[in-house]
Amino acid sequence: MRKKIITAISLFFVFSLLFSAQFTQTAQALEPITSPVTNPVTGPITGPITGPSSFFTISGKVTYHLLGLFRRGAERFMPAPGVLVKAVDVFSQHTATATTDANGNYTITPGKSGLYKVSASGGEASFYVPPIQFVNDNKPAGKKNVNFQGVLFKF
Repeated sequence: MRKKIITAISLFFVFSLLFSAQFTQTAQALEPITSPVTNPVTGPITGPITGPSSFFTISGKVTYHLLGLFRRGAERFMPAPGVLVKAVDVFSQHTATATTDANGNYTITPGKSGLYKVSASGGEASFYVPPIQFVNDNKPAGKKNVNFQGVLFKF
């Protein structure tokens, strides 16, 4: 019985000490501001790391495929720079485009999920294989490896 009373009294003192320490911290935080604030304190205004327009992406690579009698060497597949890749939503006709870089890579950010008809045009090739790809871009990770090959006939 004696141990219980000593334990109860010691717990009472510990909890009262913790409560009073928290109370003084709260009281110090609620003290009035003595220095004048002339401007609102804000951090630098920056955009979010990934905005809603960059959640859904379609990316891939466009290459040229050389077909001919005399060109069967290392330049058979070359990157296709400057090719226009266009994605059109099948239902809402929302359009997003991108141009390939020097390595033939592109990334289209349509801004919303949907079923897109993706096609490539322009550049040195007369046509691209496949002519149209249908892409269901419904996950925030995007759709990768939507690749095209432009066929070049060199004889």
